[in-house]
This record gives sequence, C-alpha cells and structure tokens, in this order.
Amino acid sequence: MKAKPFSPWQLVREAVKSSGPRLWKMFALVFLISIASMVLAFLPPLLLRQIIDNYLRAGILAGLWRIAILYLVAYFLSSCLEFLQTFLTTYIGQHMLYDMRLRLVTHLSKLSIQFYNKTPAGDLISRITSDVDAIDKLFSAGLINAFTHLFEVFGVLAAMYVISPILSLVSLAVIPIIYWITSYFRRNMYQAQMLIRKSVSRINVYLQEIFSGMRIIKSFGQEDLYIERFQDPLENSLNVSHQAAFYVSAFPCVLQIVRAMIIALVIWLGARTSIGDTLAISVGSLAAMVDLLGRLLSPIESLSNQMQIIQQAIAGLERVAELLSVEPEEKGAMETIAAQINKNNDLPSIELHDVRFGYDHGNEVLQGISMTIPKGQKIALVGRTGAGKTTIMNLIAGLYAPWQGRIAIKGINPHDLDPNDRRKLIGIVPQQVVVFEGSIKDNITLNSDDIALDDVIAAAQMVGLDAYIQKLPDGYDTILGALGVNLSFGQSQLLSIARAIVCNPPVLLLDEPTSQMDTITEEIVFNALRQASVDRTILTISHRLSGIIDADKVFIIANGEIVQSGRPDELASERGWYQVFKQLEDLGWQMS
Repeated sequence: MKAKPFSPWQLVREAVKSSGPRLWKMFALVFLISIASMVLAFLPPLLLRQIIDNYLRAGILAGLWRIAILYLVAYFLSSCLEFLQTFLTTYIGQHMLYDMRLRLVTHLSKLSIQFYNKTPAGDLISRITSDVDAIDKLFSAGLINAFTHLFEVFGVLAAMYVISPILSLVSLAVIPIIYWITSYFRRNMYQAQMLIRKSVSRINVYLQEIFSGMRIIKSFGQEDLYIERFQDPLENSLNVSHQAAFYVSAFPCVLQIVRAMIIALVIWLGARTSIGDTLAISVGSLAAMVDLLGRLLSPIESLSNQMQIIQQAIAGLERVAELLSVEPEEKGAMETIAAQINKNNDLPSIELHDVRFGYDHGNEVLQGISMTIPKGQKIALVGRTGAGKTTIMNLIAGLYAPWQGRIAIKGINPHDLDPNDRRKLIGIVPQQVVVFEGSIKDNITLNSDDIALDDVIAAAQMVGLDAYIQKLPDGYDTILGALGVNLSFGQSQLLSIARAIVCNPPVLLLDEPTSQMDTITEEIVFNALRQASVDRTILTISHRLSGIIDADKVFIIANGEIVQSGRPDELASERGWYQVFKQLEDLGWQMS
C-alpha cells in the first residue's frame, strides 16, 4: 500500500514551494532583517572600543553621552529587529502548520478502508497533532532562526577581524569543537525524539481505546484494570523523556564551559600581546573582542540549541512523510453519475461474477460468489456470523476491491467511483449508527453543501422522522450531542435511513437494520424502510430470517459461498439451510 518513499526534506521543499506570495514576501523580509542584524552586530562592540580608548582612558567626558546614546540606539534597533524576526517566523510557521494539517487530512480522506482497518485511530491523531506541532517549530523557530543566526556569525567575525585578525582566527578554533559536540548530541537527541514521538502515539492509541469504550468499561467495573494498564505506556513515555532530558540538560552546560574557556584564552592572549606589543591591541579593543566573542558564541549556541528543535521536527517529519507515502485509492474519471445511471437503466442493479476476496492475503473470505439482482428487487443475504455477508456488502459498497472477479452496479464498478458520486448510486444503512456532533441537517447531509434542505426534509418525511424534528426548538438546525445522546436508538436508526436516501440512490444496502431492537421500534423502522425502498433495489443482510424485509429472493451464505437461493416461500417448503434456520427461529434459537 506504499507509493514511492516520501523524503522528509522533500516534504519541507514542497511545503515551502506551496507557500503563497504573501509568505514568500515574509521570507524575503526575514532575509533583509537578517542582513540588517548582521550590520548592527558591528556597531556596539566598535562603539565600546571607542568609549574605552578615546574617552574613559583619556579621562574625557565631553561628548561621551552622544556615543552612549548611539550605543543604546544600536541595541534598541537590534531588539526591534529581533521582535520582527520572531513575529514573522511565528507567522510563517503557523501558516505552514495550517497547510501541513490540511494536506494530511486531505491525504487521509483518500486512503482505502484497508488502511484504517490496520491503523489505530490514536496513531493518526498523534501524527496530525503532536508530530505536526513539532514540524511547526522547524519553520517558526528552527530553520529560519538557524539561517538568521548564520548571518549574525558572519557579521561578528567581520567585526572581530577588523579589531584583531590574529585573535579572530584564535576565536575560530571554537567552531570545530562546538561542531563535534553538537554532532554527538544531535545524533542522540534524534534517537530520543523518535522514541518520544512513538511513545506519545502509544498513549494516544490507548486513550482513544479507553474513551471510545468508556461505557463498556464502566458497565463492567473495569476502571481500575484500565488505569493499571495505562501505566505501561505512561512509564515508557517517562523513560524515553528522561533519556531525552539528559541530553537536553547536558548540552547547554557543555557549551557554557567551552564558551568560558575560549573567552579566558582570548583575554589571556590579548593581555600578553598588549604587554609584549607583538599584537598590540588596546584595552578598548580587548573589551570589544570579549563582547564580540560573546556575540559570536551566542548565535553558535543558539544554532546548537536549535538542533533539539530540528531533531524533534525531523522525527515528526519522518512520521508524517511515512503517512504521506501510503498510496491513496485511485478513482477513475467518468461522466456525470446521473447520466451514467440513466444510460444503464436497463442493466441489472447489482452484478457479482466469481468474486473472491479476503482482508488478509492467504485468508480467503469469499470463494467465488456470483449473483445477479434485477432492478427493483428486494434481496436478502442470510447466514451465521462470519459467513461473509458483510464482506459482500462492503464490496458492493465499493469499500474494497475484489481479489478476483467483477462487481458492477448499473454497469459501474463501485470501487472506481469518486466518493461524492458513489453516494448518488448507493445508499447504506449500517448496523452501528454513527451520529456526529452537529445539527440534524448536517448529520443527514454529512455536511454536504450540494444537498438542499428540501431534500433533507423529504428524506426525513419518508422515514417518519420529520414530525419529531418539527417539534424541536431549532428544527433541522437542532444540535445533537456527542454520539447522538439527544436521540433514542430508534430515532438514530431513522436518521441513518434518511442519510442513506437523501441523494435518492437507486440501490439501498441494509446491514442488520433492526438488530438489537424491541418489537415496537423494529416495526417503526420496518415501516420506514418499506417507504424508503419504493422504486429501489434493496439488498439486506441478516443473521435472522425475521430481519428480512419483504424479500423477493433469499441467498443463504455459509463459509464464503452461496449454499442455497430462491424465493422465501419456495425455500421454506424444501429441505435445506433456509428450512433449518426457520425451524431454529420458531423454537426460539438465535443464530449467531
């Protein structure tokens, strides 16, 4: 399921290239600020040398205030430039963050259902949140700051060379030392950050499992057990955080020691050369050199400190790039779906020819299924749990592509359809109803702007939900709570049916539509389904014969094969699976 490997730095390049003209102007402005900061790096040390040599040593105070004010102005301008740089880099980073998350969500929407079957939801949440946050720091505080600090280093080196070429060369000796130290810490920080990213992902996966199953956990009184199990990913996260904390804490300490040693060396050499008159620099020049050396080491230390941010970002980039490397489902272009359906109006609604499929290679679930369902017929698939009924429905719904064979709905391969077009061809009523936070209208349309309110009302009226909605204070704009807590179980099922038919699809797929219902609710839903099934081809799957809705034909599925088929009245009078199921249900046995 992977496309060609997606390089993390390729991701950075594409993110920069995709920036709009406004962000490119921001990049250019940051570049100009960096040059201005480099120029300003000259002024304060040179002014300090002039103050000491020309005024303080000579005991001249007249005019000193002008130089002092100029010194303060240079620092003030430097602070203003630093403010602008921080603001602009943060602005750029936030826009990059927005684009990255939008790109990730767009990519995720195009991935196959098989990917989601194998990938925990918590892991995806971690990649979109914490991993992208780490990448944001790369743009807002990593690469751009590293770039501007490089300019500072060049400016300081130029000023040092003007004061004392030899001492400036001595000062350069610190750069390879810091480079070696940085390389050592960089490697270890990267490994630690990758472990942290994975530990955060494990925590998110576990939390998602806990919160989604909280009702079951509390019903069975297993809170303490899950709290105890939660300690494992927490302890793992704590251990890898301690490992990263060691390198984060030790790194600046080592740099400070190197900084103190090089400053001491420059002062010692400067003092000796002044006495021996070999290099002959003044006290003011020596003070300026020390100031410049601090200015040289500060951006170098900052560059080194950026390594932690960059390592965090690279770890996040690796995980995001890995996600973007997953190949999306390819959907072929086709003419308008309505025109295609009308053109193929005389074709059978659903065709399956020698279909073989399994969720894992080597484990075949369907073994050569073939069936033809004419337009307007009501078909039922009946069988025990695990027989392959839901798999057949998933293939007809276009969620998977068969390993072998052909599937067509009105002559169209449902797996090749664009999701927006698929909804106009197939309506699905799943066994487990999902109600989203939002209004009733949004839940029926699934936030599609292409569906008019009149169509929503018509769908609700057809399933018998409109009367209830009209009594609500905000009608179709009434906000439903999390998981649809404001709806009863039966009302949630009616909403699901309205969602399936709102685009008026010619084919309707029903997955155990009345399971776990009481008799009264089941009758209400049955009536709604009968209304919704007028002039439509209906395929219902059920493990109970009582769950069949006015079926014209029944297919009995066992072990991934069709073992019996025919009209219900015919099957009831002949020996076979249908008769056995009917007798078991009459005796009160439930097929599982």
